[in-house]
Amino acid sequence: MTARVRVVPHENLEAGSPTAGRVRYGAFSADDFRLGEVRTLPGALPRPHYQHERTACGYVVSGRLRLHFGPDGGDSVAAGLGTASS
Repeated sequence: MTARVRVVPHENLEAGSPTAGRVRYGAFSADDFRLGEVRTLPGALPRPHYQHERTACGYVVSGRLRLHFGPDGGDSVAAGLGTASS
């Protein structure tokens, strides 16, 4: 079997759906997985959203991130510079 490797340079990322306080770009997407770039503008408080059955992975390049999850979003984890999440 031949492995398939794809590389998407930043200038080739696809513009994603904008939301209040966030700019989104997509690199790879499938029914159950998405990889892209999300930039949250300073001071923005984005509204909650749900990944449903899709796996989303992240890596914090700068700033901080708090992810809420579970029923009613009652659980949360914090991520800072240089940390990954899924």
